[in-house]
Amino acid sequence: MTKDQASPHPSWLKIGGIACAAAVALVVLVLGGIVAVTFRSYERGLAGESVLDRTYGRHDSYRIPSDGAVAADRMRRFIAVRRVLAPRCDEIADLTGSFRRVQSAAKEGRPDVVGLFGRIADAARRMPRLGLTFGAYVTDRNKALLDNGMGLGEYTWIYVVSYLAFLEQPPATLLPSSNRPGLFQDRIYPETARLIERHIEDTGMIGGPWVDELPRLRRDRERVPFSGNLPPELATSLEPHRPALADVACPAAAELDVTITVRRGVIGYDHR
Repeated sequence: MTKDQASPHPSWLKIGGIACAAAVALVVLVLGGIVAVTFRSYERGLAGESVLDRTYGRHDSYRIPSDGAVAADRMRRFIAVRRVLAPRCDEIADLTGSFRRVQSAAKEGRPDVVGLFGRIADAARRMPRLGLTFGAYVTDRNKALLDNGMGLGEYTWIYVVSYLAFLEQPPATLLPSSNRPGLFQDRIYPETARLIERHIEDTGMIGGPWVDELPRLRRDRERVPFSGNLPPELATSLEPHRPALADVACPAAAELDVTITVRRGVIGYDHR
């Protein structure tokens, strides 16, 4: 075929190449958009925490009231925050449950390969939503805290003693990972131990449940604070709120409930 006789239409190979290039460009654009939106949600979370820190002090600077109880007004504020977050519980449980199902299937002695790949595909399909959903949850929590006049340190304290110690509700790991540090064991429980230590120093206690609990927490980082040994004044202040606490419970989101957003590197963010 001469040059003049050449087809004015591109060959099928060229069409395929153009289609592939367009598909790759579309994927890059979509992923870039997801990353940009996710980073904006993390930035909002970080900004919200900065406002909370300026208003109520850093999350690890909270001091327990001298009587050791949670005042009824503070419990009402805490539960109001929980009610704001409650509608997101099913979404968090559904998203994170897909990854737990993959882990569970992979650990089977003779896993169903077809079923395993199906679970992996389901988890992969949900992956782009993870960052967006987590960031939105933390942003909502921070706004609800500001709206209800409560700092993150107080919220975390009430969360630990209400859900983990009082209702004895074990928190779920947000995403299963063999090499991921446990948020409660590595940050929340040690911070709670420091809270208890400051409370003992502030009140001059020399004995009782608070004093007895401190060495237990120092020996065992996996221990839930006041596990089976909640101080009477604390238990009494929580008891009237048992139904409301149970109504807005969400173990699947426990780590998000107490997480803090931190900057990682120049443009990255992380929850810990």
